[in-house]
Amino acid sequence: MIRKGLKLRIVSAILAISTMLSLVSCDMFRFKSKINAEPLSEQDLVRLMVNAINDKKASADSYAAIPEIQRDGLSYSYFIQFVDIMTGISQSNSDNRSVSSFRLMTEEDVEDATDGFEDSYYGNIVGAELLYGEEQQSCGVYLLFSEEEDGMPYLSEEWISDVIDLYNYGEHYFDMIDSENTDGLFTLLRPGLPDAYTDEAVRTVANEVISYYEISVRGDLSDRMRSMVTLLLPNHIHITIPETLNISSNRLVRHDVDIITENGAYDIIDEIPVNPDMALSQVSRNDEVLFTCGSTYSASAMTDLLGESGRTTYYPSSGAFSVYYDGLILVFDLIDYQNDNDWIGVLSQVKIQGDSPYVIGSGLYSGMPASEILELYPYFYDEYLVEVDNEHAQCNVSIALSPDDTVAYVRITAN
Repeated sequence: MIRKGLKLRIVSAILAISTMLSLVSCDMFRFKSKINAEPLSEQDLVRLMVNAINDKKASADSYAAIPEIQRDGLSYSYFIQFVDIMTGISQSNSDNRSVSSFRLMTEEDVEDATDGFEDSYYGNIVGAELLYGEEQQSCGVYLLFSEEEDGMPYLSEEWISDVIDLYNYGEHYFDMIDSENTDGLFTLLRPGLPDAYTDEAVRTVANEVISYYEISVRGDLSDRMRSMVTLLLPNHIHITIPETLNISSNRLVRHDVDIITENGAYDIIDEIPVNPDMALSQVSRNDEVLFTCGSTYSASAMTDLLGESGRTTYYPSSGAFSVYYDGLILVFDLIDYQNDNDWIGVLSQVKIQGDSPYVIGSGLYSGMPASEILELYPYFYDEYLVEVDNEHAQCNVSIALSPDDTVAYVRITAN
Protein backbone atom coordinates (compact mmCIF):
# COMPACT_ATOMS: atom_id res chain seq x y z
CA MET A 1 0.00 0.00 0.00
CA ILE A 2 2.86 2.30 0.80
CA ARG A 3 4.48 1.59 -2.58
CA LYS A 4 1.16 2.15 -4.37
CA GLY A 5 0.59 5.50 -2.62
CA LEU A 6 4.11 6.56 -3.45
CA LYS A 7 3.61 5.58 -7.09
CA LEU A 8 0.39 7.60 -7.29
CA ARG A 9 2.11 10.67 -5.84
CA ILE A 10 4.95 10.32 -8.37
CA VAL A 11 2.49 10.03 -11.23
CA SER A 12 0.56 13.07 -9.94
CA ALA A 13 3.76 15.09 -9.70
CA ILE A 14 4.77 14.11 -13.23
CA LEU A 15 1.35 15.10 -14.53
CA ALA A 16 1.53 18.43 -12.67
CA ILE A 17 4.97 19.16 -14.07
CA SER A 18 3.82 18.17 -17.57
CA THR A 19 0.81 20.45 -17.27
CA MET A 20 2.96 23.33 -15.98
CA LEU A 21 5.47 22.87 -18.80
CA SER A 22 2.62 22.78 -21.26
CA LEU A 23 1.21 26.04 -19.87
CA VAL A 24 4.65 27.68 -19.87
CA SER A 25 5.16 26.44 -23.41
CA CYS A 26 1.83 27.96 -24.42
CA ASP A 27 2.66 31.25 -22.67
CA MET A 28 6.07 31.34 -24.29
CA PHE A 29 4.49 30.60 -27.63
CA ARG A 30 1.99 33.41 -27.17
CA PHE A 31 4.78 35.73 -25.95
CA LYS A 32 7.01 34.87 -28.94
CA SER A 33 4.09 35.24 -31.30
CA LYS A 34 3.56 38.74 -29.94
CA ILE A 35 7.23 39.58 -30.34
CA ASN A 36 7.35 38.26 -33.87
CA ALA A 37 4.04 39.77 -34.93
CA GLU A 38 3.64 42.06 -37.88
CA PRO A 39 4.44 45.74 -37.13
CA LEU A 40 1.64 47.61 -35.40
CA SER A 41 -0.07 50.59 -36.95
CA GLU A 42 0.34 53.96 -35.26
CA GLN A 43 -3.21 53.65 -33.95
CA ASP A 44 -2.56 50.22 -32.41
CA LEU A 45 0.72 51.36 -30.89
CA VAL A 46 -1.01 54.33 -29.28
CA ARG A 47 -3.76 52.04 -27.99
CA LEU A 48 -1.23 49.77 -26.27
CA MET A 49 0.52 52.75 -24.70
CA VAL A 50 -2.81 54.19 -23.50
CA ASN A 51 -3.65 50.85 -21.87
CA ALA A 52 -0.38 51.00 -19.95
CA ILE A 53 -0.89 54.67 -19.00
CA ASN A 54 -4.40 53.96 -17.71
CA ASP A 55 -3.43 50.76 -15.86
CA LYS A 56 0.12 50.07 -14.71
CA LYS A 57 -0.72 46.37 -14.40
CA ALA A 58 -1.18 46.30 -18.16
CA SER A 59 2.35 47.59 -18.81
CA ALA A 60 3.96 44.16 -19.11
CA ASP A 61 1.33 42.95 -21.59
CA SER A 62 1.58 46.16 -23.59
CA TYR A 63 5.35 45.89 -23.75
CA ALA A 64 5.19 42.24 -24.80
CA ALA A 65 2.61 43.01 -27.49
CA ILE A 66 4.90 45.49 -29.23
CA PRO A 67 7.04 43.73 -31.85
CA GLU A 68 10.78 43.91 -31.23
CA ILE A 69 11.29 45.87 -34.41
CA GLN A 70 9.08 48.63 -32.98
CA ARG A 71 10.86 48.66 -29.62
CA ASP A 72 14.21 49.68 -31.12
CA GLY A 73 16.16 48.09 -28.26
CA LEU A 74 14.02 49.78 -25.60
CA SER A 75 14.34 47.87 -22.32
CA TYR A 76 11.34 47.02 -20.17
CA SER A 77 12.84 49.14 -17.38
CA TYR A 78 12.92 52.27 -19.57
CA PHE A 79 9.45 51.44 -20.89
CA ILE A 80 8.05 51.33 -17.33
CA GLN A 81 9.78 54.59 -16.36
CA PHE A 82 8.38 56.33 -19.43
CA VAL A 83 4.88 54.99 -18.75
CA ASP A 84 5.12 56.18 -15.13
CA ILE A 85 6.06 59.69 -16.25
CA MET A 86 3.30 59.80 -18.85
CA THR A 87 0.78 58.46 -16.32
CA GLY A 88 1.72 61.20 -13.86
CA ILE A 89 1.51 63.93 -16.49
CA SER A 90 -1.74 62.51 -17.85
CA GLN A 91 -3.49 62.21 -14.50
CA SER A 92 -2.24 65.54 -13.19
CA ASN A 93 -3.39 67.47 -16.23
CA SER A 94 -6.76 65.73 -16.44
CA ASP A 95 -7.78 65.81 -12.75
CA ASN A 96 -6.88 62.13 -12.31
CA ARG A 97 -9.14 60.94 -15.11
CA SER A 98 -8.22 58.03 -17.36
CA VAL A 99 -7.58 58.47 -21.05
CA SER A 100 -10.88 57.84 -22.81
CA SER A 101 -9.72 58.26 -26.38
CA PHE A 102 -7.02 59.81 -28.53
CA ARG A 103 -6.58 61.71 -31.75
CA LEU A 104 -3.77 61.03 -34.19
CA MET A 105 -1.87 64.22 -34.89
CA THR A 106 -1.11 65.80 -38.23
CA GLU A 107 2.36 67.03 -39.12
CA GLU A 108 1.23 70.56 -38.25
CA ASP A 109 -0.14 69.35 -34.89
CA VAL A 110 3.17 67.74 -34.04
CA GLU A 111 5.05 70.88 -34.99
CA ASP A 112 2.81 72.98 -32.74
CA ALA A 113 2.95 70.52 -29.84
CA THR A 114 6.76 70.23 -29.98
CA ASP A 115 7.37 73.93 -30.56
CA GLY A 116 8.83 73.20 -33.99
CA PHE A 117 11.17 70.44 -32.77
CA GLU A 118 12.92 68.69 -35.61
CA ASP A 119 15.84 66.29 -35.26
CA SER A 120 16.54 63.47 -37.70
CA TYR A 121 18.50 61.67 -34.96
CA TYR A 122 15.19 60.46 -33.55
CA GLY A 123 13.52 59.88 -36.90
CA ASN A 124 10.36 61.61 -38.07
CA ILE A 125 8.10 62.47 -35.12
CA VAL A 126 4.44 61.42 -35.06
CA GLY A 127 1.99 61.08 -32.24
CA ALA A 128 -1.43 61.32 -30.69
CA GLU A 129 -3.23 63.79 -28.45
CA LEU A 130 -4.78 62.07 -25.43
CA LEU A 131 -8.43 62.86 -24.66
CA TYR A 132 -10.31 62.49 -21.37
CA GLY A 133 -13.82 61.87 -20.08
CA GLU A 134 -17.03 61.22 -21.94
CA GLU A 135 -16.68 64.61 -23.58
CA GLN A 136 -13.22 63.58 -24.85
CA GLN A 137 -11.64 66.72 -23.50
CA SER A 138 -8.20 67.84 -24.63
CA CYS A 139 -5.76 68.59 -21.80
CA GLY A 140 -2.67 69.23 -23.90
CA VAL A 141 -1.08 65.82 -23.22
CA TYR A 142 0.67 64.20 -26.16
CA LEU A 143 2.13 60.77 -26.80
CA LEU A 144 4.94 61.06 -29.34
CA PHE A 145 6.74 58.38 -31.37
CA SER A 146 9.44 58.08 -33.97
CA GLU A 147 8.60 56.96 -37.48
CA GLU A 148 10.71 55.12 -40.05
CA GLU A 149 10.91 56.32 -43.64
CA ASP A 150 8.49 53.54 -44.63
CA GLY A 151 5.92 54.92 -42.18
CA MET A 152 6.39 52.36 -39.39
CA PRO A 153 6.01 53.97 -35.92
CA TYR A 154 8.36 52.78 -33.18
CA LEU A 155 9.43 53.52 -29.63
CA SER A 156 12.84 55.09 -30.09
CA GLU A 157 15.18 53.93 -27.33
CA GLU A 158 17.18 57.16 -27.70
CA TRP A 159 14.07 59.36 -27.58
CA ILE A 160 12.61 57.70 -24.47
CA SER A 161 15.88 57.41 -22.53
CA ASP A 162 16.73 61.06 -23.29
CA VAL A 163 13.23 62.14 -22.20
CA ILE A 164 13.62 60.21 -18.93
CA ASP A 165 17.07 61.68 -18.27
CA LEU A 166 15.85 65.23 -18.86
CA TYR A 167 12.75 64.70 -16.73
CA ASN A 168 14.86 63.32 -13.88
CA TYR A 169 17.20 66.30 -14.18
CA GLY A 170 14.26 68.66 -13.77
CA GLU A 171 13.01 66.73 -10.76
CA HIS A 172 16.52 66.88 -9.28
CA TYR A 173 16.63 70.65 -9.82
CA PHE A 174 13.45 71.16 -7.83
CA ASP A 175 14.63 68.71 -5.19
CA MET A 176 17.74 70.87 -4.65
CA ILE A 177 15.48 73.91 -4.27
CA ASP A 178 13.09 72.12 -1.90
CA SER A 179 15.97 71.01 0.33
CA GLU A 180 17.67 74.44 0.07
CA ASN A 181 20.84 72.71 -1.10
CA THR A 182 22.96 75.61 -2.33
CA ASP A 183 25.93 73.42 -3.25
CA GLY A 184 23.76 71.05 -5.27
CA LEU A 185 22.02 73.94 -7.01
CA PHE A 186 25.40 75.53 -7.76
CA THR A 187 26.46 72.31 -9.53
CA LEU A 188 23.31 72.30 -11.67
CA LEU A 189 23.41 76.02 -12.57
CA ARG A 190 27.13 76.39 -13.28
CA PRO A 191 27.23 74.72 -16.77
CA GLY A 192 24.43 76.89 -18.16
CA LEU A 193 25.80 80.27 -17.05
CA PRO A 194 28.30 82.27 -19.16
CA ASP A 195 31.99 82.34 -18.28
CA ALA A 196 31.57 85.90 -17.02
CA TYR A 197 29.94 84.43 -13.91
CA THR A 198 32.55 83.56 -11.30
CA ASP A 199 31.85 80.74 -8.86
CA GLU A 200 30.89 83.39 -6.32
CA ALA A 201 28.40 84.90 -8.79
CA VAL A 202 26.88 81.45 -9.43
CA ARG A 203 26.46 80.98 -5.68
CA THR A 204 24.69 84.33 -5.56
CA VAL A 205 22.32 83.10 -8.28
CA ALA A 206 21.73 79.84 -6.38
CA ASN A 207 20.89 81.73 -3.18
CA GLU A 208 18.51 84.04 -5.06
CA VAL A 209 16.74 81.05 -6.63
CA ILE A 210 16.27 79.40 -3.23
CA SER A 211 15.07 82.66 -1.66
CA TYR A 212 12.58 83.25 -4.47
CA TYR A 213 10.97 79.82 -4.23
CA GLU A 214 10.92 79.91 -0.43
CA ILE A 215 8.91 83.14 -0.51
CA SER A 216 6.83 82.72 -3.65
CA VAL A 217 5.91 79.02 -3.80
CA ARG A 218 4.04 76.89 -1.28
CA GLY A 219 4.93 73.26 -0.84
CA ASP A 220 7.60 71.07 -2.41
CA LEU A 221 7.93 71.28 -6.17
CA SER A 222 9.71 67.99 -6.82
CA ASP A 223 6.69 66.05 -5.52
CA ARG A 224 4.29 67.69 -7.98
CA MET A 225 6.51 68.28 -10.99
CA ARG A 226 4.47 65.95 -13.19
CA SER A 227 1.47 68.21 -12.83
CA MET A 228 3.53 71.14 -14.12
CA VAL A 229 5.15 69.65 -17.24
CA THR A 230 3.68 71.25 -20.38
CA LEU A 231 6.36 70.18 -22.89
CA LEU A 232 8.52 67.06 -22.70
CA LEU A 233 11.02 66.42 -25.47
CA PRO A 234 14.43 64.73 -25.44
CA ASN A 235 16.18 68.12 -25.50
CA HIS A 236 13.64 70.43 -23.86
CA ILE A 237 11.32 70.26 -20.88
CA HIS A 238 8.99 73.17 -20.14
CA ILE A 239 7.55 73.43 -16.64
CA THR A 240 4.83 75.87 -15.64
CA ILE A 241 4.23 76.58 -11.97
CA PRO A 242 0.66 77.89 -12.06
CA GLU A 243 0.60 79.85 -8.82
CA THR A 244 3.54 81.84 -7.48
CA LEU A 245 3.49 85.13 -5.62
CA ASN A 246 4.47 88.06 -7.81
CA ILE A 247 7.37 90.33 -6.96
CA SER A 248 5.11 92.57 -4.86
CA SER A 249 3.58 89.56 -3.05
CA ASN A 250 0.07 90.83 -3.74
CA ARG A 251 -1.19 88.44 -6.42
CA LEU A 252 -0.60 85.00 -7.91
CA VAL A 253 1.12 84.62 -11.27
CA ARG A 254 2.50 81.73 -13.30
CA HIS A 255 6.21 81.05 -13.42
CA ASP A 256 7.93 79.19 -16.27
CA VAL A 257 11.09 77.10 -16.17
CA ASP A 258 12.84 75.61 -19.21
CA ILE A 259 15.62 73.05 -19.16
CA ILE A 260 17.40 72.53 -22.46
CA THR A 261 20.13 70.02 -23.19
CA GLU A 262 22.64 70.12 -26.01
CA ASN A 263 25.69 67.90 -26.48
CA GLY A 264 25.22 66.46 -23.01
CA ALA A 265 25.15 69.85 -21.25
CA TYR A 266 22.07 71.10 -19.41
CA ASP A 267 20.99 74.73 -19.44
CA ILE A 268 18.41 75.73 -16.82
CA ILE A 269 16.45 78.83 -17.83
CA ASP A 270 14.71 80.00 -14.68
CA GLU A 271 14.34 83.76 -14.80
CA ILE A 272 13.78 84.67 -11.19
CA PRO A 273 11.86 87.95 -10.83
CA VAL A 274 13.88 90.31 -8.70
CA ASN A 275 13.17 93.54 -6.94
CA PRO A 276 16.44 95.36 -7.65
CA ASP A 277 18.21 96.94 -4.72
CA MET A 278 16.70 100.38 -4.11
CA ALA A 279 20.19 101.57 -3.18
CA LEU A 280 21.15 101.31 -6.86
CA SER A 281 19.44 104.68 -7.33
CA GLN A 282 21.38 106.21 -4.45
CA VAL A 283 24.89 107.70 -4.66
CA SER A 284 27.29 107.16 -1.77
CA ARG A 285 30.79 108.16 -0.80
CA ASN A 286 32.80 106.65 2.04
CA ASP A 287 29.78 104.50 3.03
CA GLU A 288 27.58 107.59 3.40
CA VAL A 289 24.46 107.97 1.23
CA LEU A 290 24.55 111.46 -0.29
CA PHE A 291 21.49 111.72 -2.54
CA THR A 292 18.84 109.76 -4.43
CA CYS A 293 17.86 110.07 -8.07
CA GLY A 294 14.30 111.39 -8.37
CA SER A 295 14.47 113.45 -5.17
CA THR A 296 14.33 117.26 -5.01
CA TYR A 297 17.39 119.34 -4.06
CA SER A 298 18.45 122.96 -3.91
CA ALA A 299 21.72 124.58 -4.93
CA SER A 300 22.71 125.10 -1.30
CA ALA A 301 21.89 121.51 -0.37
CA MET A 302 24.13 120.15 -3.13
CA THR A 303 26.94 122.48 -2.09
CA ASP A 304 26.64 121.23 1.48
CA LEU A 305 26.80 117.62 0.26
CA LEU A 306 29.49 117.85 -2.40
CA GLY A 307 31.16 121.23 -2.09
CA GLU A 308 31.61 123.73 -4.89
CA SER A 309 31.15 122.27 -8.36
CA GLY A 310 33.75 122.48 -11.06
CA ARG A 311 31.26 123.67 -13.67
CA THR A 312 27.52 124.23 -14.20
CA THR A 313 25.35 124.58 -17.31
CA TYR A 314 21.86 126.03 -17.52
CA TYR A 315 19.58 124.99 -20.41
CA PRO A 316 16.71 127.53 -20.55
CA SER A 317 14.89 125.80 -23.40
CA SER A 318 14.52 122.49 -21.54
CA GLY A 319 14.57 123.80 -17.99
CA ALA A 320 17.52 121.55 -17.11
CA PHE A 321 20.60 122.33 -15.05
CA SER A 322 23.83 120.32 -15.03
CA VAL A 323 26.38 120.26 -12.23
CA TYR A 324 29.85 118.78 -12.80
CA TYR A 325 32.16 117.29 -10.18
CA ASP A 326 35.26 115.12 -10.50
CA GLY A 327 33.91 111.77 -11.79
CA LEU A 328 30.29 112.85 -11.35
CA ILE A 329 27.69 114.62 -13.51
CA LEU A 330 24.27 115.56 -12.12
CA VAL A 331 21.30 116.78 -14.15
CA PHE A 332 18.29 118.48 -12.51
CA ASP A 333 14.84 119.24 -13.91
CA LEU A 334 14.37 122.73 -12.53
CA ILE A 335 11.39 123.72 -10.43
CA ASP A 336 12.72 127.22 -9.76
CA TYR A 337 15.78 129.01 -11.13
CA GLN A 338 17.14 132.39 -10.03
CA ASN A 339 20.78 131.96 -10.98
CA ASP A 340 23.49 129.28 -10.97
CA ASN A 341 23.78 129.50 -7.22
CA ASP A 342 20.09 129.71 -6.42
CA TRP A 343 17.81 127.03 -7.83
CA ILE A 344 15.59 124.07 -6.88
CA GLY A 345 15.21 120.97 -9.02
CA VAL A 346 14.50 117.23 -9.22
CA LEU A 347 17.60 115.10 -9.74
CA SER A 348 16.77 113.39 -13.02
CA GLN A 349 20.12 111.94 -14.09
CA VAL A 350 23.37 110.82 -12.50
CA LYS A 351 26.50 109.71 -14.31
CA ILE A 352 29.50 108.26 -12.48
CA GLN A 353 32.63 107.87 -14.59
CA GLY A 354 36.39 107.73 -14.58
CA ASP A 355 38.33 107.41 -11.35
CA SER A 356 35.38 108.46 -9.24
CA PRO A 357 35.05 108.16 -5.43
CA TYR A 358 31.27 107.75 -5.79
CA VAL A 359 29.46 104.40 -5.76
CA ILE A 360 25.89 103.13 -5.99
CA GLY A 361 24.11 100.23 -4.31
CA SER A 362 26.34 97.80 -2.44
CA GLY A 363 29.54 99.24 -3.87
CA LEU A 364 29.12 99.40 -7.64
CA TYR A 365 31.73 101.81 -9.01
CA SER A 366 33.33 103.04 -12.21
CA GLY A 367 36.23 100.75 -13.13
CA MET A 368 34.73 97.68 -11.43
CA PRO A 369 35.37 94.34 -13.27
CA ALA A 370 32.24 92.89 -14.86
CA SER A 371 32.70 89.63 -12.94
CA GLU A 372 32.44 91.50 -9.63
CA ILE A 373 29.23 93.21 -10.78
CA LEU A 374 27.63 89.80 -11.28
CA GLU A 375 28.72 88.70 -7.82
CA LEU A 376 26.69 91.58 -6.38
CA TYR A 377 23.88 91.76 -8.93
CA PRO A 378 23.68 88.65 -11.17
CA TYR A 379 20.58 90.03 -12.92
CA PHE A 380 22.72 92.74 -14.58
CA TYR A 381 24.04 90.28 -17.18
CA ASP A 382 23.52 90.94 -20.91
CA GLU A 383 21.98 94.41 -21.14
CA TYR A 384 23.36 95.71 -17.84
CA LEU A 385 20.14 97.57 -17.33
CA VAL A 386 17.61 97.34 -14.47
CA GLU A 387 14.62 99.36 -13.37
CA VAL A 388 14.49 100.49 -9.75
CA ASP A 389 11.50 101.97 -7.91
CA ASN A 390 12.83 104.05 -5.02
CA GLU A 391 9.45 105.53 -4.02
CA HIS A 392 10.46 108.88 -5.50
CA ALA A 393 10.71 107.76 -9.12
CA GLN A 394 11.10 104.80 -11.42
CA CYS A 395 14.78 104.85 -12.30
CA ASN A 396 16.71 103.09 -15.04
CA VAL A 397 20.16 102.04 -13.88
CA SER A 398 22.50 101.22 -16.73
CA ILE A 399 26.14 100.17 -16.88
CA ALA A 400 28.47 100.65 -19.84
CA LEU A 401 31.53 98.42 -20.11
CA SER A 402 34.94 99.27 -21.49
CA PRO A 403 36.72 96.92 -23.94
CA ASP A 404 38.60 95.44 -20.97
CA ASP A 405 35.27 94.39 -19.36
CA THR A 406 35.36 96.97 -16.61
CA VAL A 407 32.72 99.60 -15.90
CA ALA A 408 33.23 102.67 -18.13
CA TYR A 409 30.40 104.55 -16.46
CA VAL A 410 27.19 104.12 -14.47
CA ARG A 411 24.08 106.12 -15.36
CA ILE A 412 20.89 106.52 -13.35
CA THR A 413 17.91 108.13 -15.07
CA ALA A 414 14.61 109.02 -13.41
CA ASN A 415 11.57 108.40 -15.62
